[in-house]
Amino acid sequence: MGDNGPYGNLSSASAVDHSNQLVIMPCYELSYNNAAGYPNWVQWSVEKEDIGNAPRVNDFHTDSTLPDGIYRVKPSDYDNSGYDRGHNCDCRDRTATPEEEHYTFDMINMTPQAKRMNEQTWKGLEEWTRKQVEAGYLAEVVCGVCGGEIGRIAGGRIGVPAKMWKVVALCQEGKLVQVVCVIMPNSEEIEEDWRHYQVDLEEVESATGYTFPDWAK
Repeated sequence: MGDNGPYGNLSSASAVDHSNQLVIMPCYELSYNNAAGYPNWVQWSVEKEDIGNAPRVNDFHTDSTLPDGIYRVKPSDYDNSGYDRGHNCDCRDRTATPEEEHYTFDMINMTPQAKRMNEQTWKGLEEWTRKQVEAGYLAEVVCGVCGGEIGRIAGGRIGVPAKMWKVVALCQEGKLVQVVCVIMPNSEEIEEDWRHYQVDLEEVESATGYTFPDWAK
């Protein structure tokens, strides 16, 4: 498993800011937003050794690492909401062992996603990324939310983001080869092909307010 914080601390997240809480998990790093009930951003690396044959564990579970004062989202908070428990760090990027995959089902790694977006468009980019990794590239991945919220679920405890973004940097032999960026609407009306939502990295920076490291440009 490579560096799980390749983009650095994009939002200057800290251990004491509940709206921008830095959390370092064994398989990814993130900035968590207690008021929103989901991450501001999540980042990780994917290499061939991370992709194996472990079956889907499907063990969505409440996080146990967040400090006191932060609401711990439960899997049942999404029940009857109309939204999927959408992975940020994809479980299939961590199938070397069931133990590694288990961490991706922590609710700290979930964002409410429209079913069509999660199961078709977002999934399409995830699958494309793994194909590049299987072809020999290292993928440095970061994703998050932007565009405000379009609603709340779980009695108002969890927001529903209007859009989600992702940056995938493909590297080989320590050199940047390609950067793919998207901003997608969190909607059932979304187009199936993720390429329809490709943007420049500068557009992601403008939408998020984050400044990406020079190596990704």
